[in-house]
Amino acid sequence: MTVAETPAHLAEGAARTITDHIRRTLARRQRCVLALTGGSTPAATYRNLARMPVPWERVHIVQTDDHLTEAGDGPSWRTVEEHLLEPAAVPAENRHPMPVGTRLDPREAAQAYGHLLGTLLTDGAPDVVVAGLGEDGHTASLFHGDPALDTARWVAVTRPYQNTTRMTLTLPVLSGAGLRLVLATGSGKAAAVARLLGDDPSLTAVRTVLGDDGHLLVDGIAAAGPYGAGDETAAARPYGAADGIAVAGPYAAGGETTAAGPHGTARPAPR
Repeated sequence: MTVAETPAHLAEGAARTITDHIRRTLARRQRCVLALTGGSTPAATYRNLARMPVPWERVHIVQTDDHLTEAGDGPSWRTVEEHLLEPAAVPAENRHPMPVGTRLDPREAAQAYGHLLGTLLTDGAPDVVVAGLGEDGHTASLFHGDPALDTARWVAVTRPYQNTTRMTLTLPVLSGAGLRLVLATGSGKAAAVARLLGDDPSLTAVRTVLGDDGHLLVDGIAAAGPYGAGDETAAARPYGAADGIAVAGPYAAGGETTAAGPHGTARPAPR
């Protein structure tokens, strides 16, 4: 796990990591595919990414998940569009929103998106996945107990959750990406981060996405645990560090927990 001093440092560091992976991918082949989620934490990363020197004409953008909606595009796509696609002037032909409008049959739409992915993806997976961590521990739109967790299809429609049905990429696609980032910031995510590091079985989806070499990127507040930084109980939590600045765990880049300093630069985490 990498712990950034602030959400701004996390966003900058994540954008640099994504940019480096795009460059390495394009050195080997003509196209790079990013699978992106919505939400406020990824949005900050996308704003930084839009300012990076990326050859966007060779980069295609797909979605990890979105809400079924009466509008043509879902809220997650609007986040990606506002904070990355428009500022970076990504070509229209490289933008691939999920067909989540309710005028379509959702399962037929999911199947059609799966066929589209088949024309874009190398070895059945995007090159980069950027996902979040919900307060309940879900990632993308994969919720504990949902049948979408067990399907072999590339794209699934979930059961309603909080009165919203969603479309999502599935674990075989998400976990196969060469670079997998899961982002979490703020006190609302602290309990989920602690549960993830504590091997809570209901967080199987995010644990599968991270695998052995995924990157869990959090800020100091999310890393401090549900009791808050500076609290004695927080220091006693599994994997806790005394001041909540760094938390040891299994999802560090290169197998080590790091803390991101100014400008997203990684430095050894305090023990």
